[in-house]
Amino acid sequence: MEVIDSVPHSWFLLREFEDLYFDVNCSQGAYGFSFLLRLTAEERAAYDLRGKDALDELAAAVQDSAPMARGNTSPYRFRDLTHLHGDEVSEAIRQSRTS
Repeated sequence: MEVIDSVPHSWFLLREFEDLYFDVNCSQGAYGFSFLLRLTAEERAAYDLRGKDALDELAAAVQDSAPMARGNTSPYRFRDLTHLHGDEVSEAIRQSRTS
């Protein structure tokens, strides 16, 4: 997994083989967390067409939906892959900062 794009303090875009993963820096009050999702075909097409603007909008949509809030109806809630790929993402981000 490698970082291919980012906006400081907001998000990282990572690639693993053909998949693109989007790691969003979220916060709910005093609680901060990363939220990782695999881009859908539609989200990839938007990124290919509009670049960082599309990902800035997606990051805002994820954050504003409060995906980790108890009892919410966020459309992103069940897309979180942090538990599966969190360590790989952290290592890729660390490596990108030292290169």
